[in-house]
Amino acid sequence: MGGFVAQAFTLKYPSSVNHLILVGTGPQGDSEIAKVGRITTFDLIRSFLTHRDVKEYLFFTRTPQGKQAGKAFINRLKQREIVEDKAITLAAYRRQLIAIKQYAHDQPANLAQINQPTLIVNGDHDRMVPVNGSYELHERILNSQLKLYPDAGHMALFQNPNDFAALLAQFLNH
Repeated sequence: MGGFVAQAFTLKYPSSVNHLILVGTGPQGDSEIAKVGRITTFDLIRSFLTHRDVKEYLFFTRTPQGKQAGKAFINRLKQREIVEDKAITLAAYRRQLIAIKQYAHDQPANLAQINQPTLIVNGDHDRMVPVNGSYELHERILNSQLKLYPDAGHMALFQNPNDFAALLAQFLNH
């Protein structure tokens, strides 16, 4: 939901934002985003049945390269020495899905009001927030550039961490 919040914040407080980076997100009013509840529930069940981390299903493609990237991501998470992540409660999960569905059915925001340099990044196979929304963001935010990672899902930045870091450095230094 970070990208949804970032768009709303930038529209409401434009002088507080120098550069906007939107990863794995879409525009308000994109009804395809409303499907995230079904996708997430399906993947939660699938992860339970296969004893895999749900992130492997939600965030990465199921191609050999996507599966390898998902496992590498999970292994990087396990290497962290300080872990303060708390499991999401069922109530919080339900509220999040309700908020996402509402966002998907709201009237589209006037993204043409965003003048900040904007980087839009997504995987070309994002099941949670379909890539069509990235194209729409790029069309509606005039000062934007779009980077789509091939064979990547919702967490394209973690599937391509080195390239993403270089892209961010280049974007922020211009």
